[in-house]
Amino acid sequence: MGRIVEFDIAKGIGIILVVIGHQNIPHSVTNWIFSFHMPLFFILSGFFFSSKRKFYEIFKRRVKSLIIPYVFFYALNFILFCFLRDNYYSSFSFSIGQNLALWFLPVLFLSELLIKLSYNYRFSFTFVCFIYSIINSYFSLFENQIFNLLLWGCSLYGIGVLIRENDLLNIIKKRKKIFVVFSFIGSITISYMVSPTLNILFNEVGNPILTPLGIFFGCIYIYSLSLFMLKCNILKCLLSRLGANTLLVLCVHQVLYAYMQKYIFCDSYMMTVILRIIGLWIIMIILILFFNKYLRFVIGK
Repeated sequence: MGRIVEFDIAKGIGIILVVIGHQNIPHSVTNWIFSFHMPLFFILSGFFFSSKRKFYEIFKRRVKSLIIPYVFFYALNFILFCFLRDNYYSSFSFSIGQNLALWFLPVLFLSELLIKLSYNYRFSFTFVCFIYSIINSYFSLFENQIFNLLLWGCSLYGIGVLIRENDLLNIIKKRKKIFVVFSFIGSITISYMVSPTLNILFNEVGNPILTPLGIFFGCIYIYSLSLFMLKCNILKCLLSRLGANTLLVLCVHQVLYAYMQKYIFCDSYMMTVILRIIGLWIIMIILILFFNKYLRFVIGK
């Protein structure tokens, strides 16, 4: 139970960064967030992989927790963007309108199934997928978006599996003060050195050597930071609750902010941004309460 709370806090921090990263903020901040934010969720998901479950059990479980929410929110976003009269629709079939974050759900679903099928060769499979993803992104060897996303998903999910099996997180827990400082410095430094930074959706890697280090440092920083949050009951409660509802926030925050941009504005640019962000989080909190009480099945619960 303790480790689940740790990971929920890490996801809570991560989803806040995702929401911030999709706002109109300085490029340097966006660069830092994008250097690790999506790899973080794949790696955290991989940590909870169970080799004891049969393929059909995983398939059935993940259809409930990922595919049903994906279908529901894909349809919901389509309707909301139609009312918004947003004419931009991605050619990529996993996303709709401006809510490009939806791609994460089907890619995570397929990645877990592929890791299960290749479990006996998990180390070599993960290594090959990760190395190929970096090389392919840098040299643009193969431009099939779905294939490239699956390579990224399998490699990062597989890393999470390997971390759990080798109990590597205990190393961080024993020296969390050192890790939280040096991983933050390393993550920030690399994000300033690499531009453009990592963008899995568009298969951009920036630098084939520094980008993997950015993923490494960023994910360690968020996890080690979550360990400190355990000591503060208020932050622990808020972040773990938010982390447990990552899927909902991921699926709705972009379309909600699009509405904030259309209907909330004032003379001061800074005040406009503040009001939009406050409005966004108020609505998301209401949705979290509503969906958890009345529509749990569409958020995978």
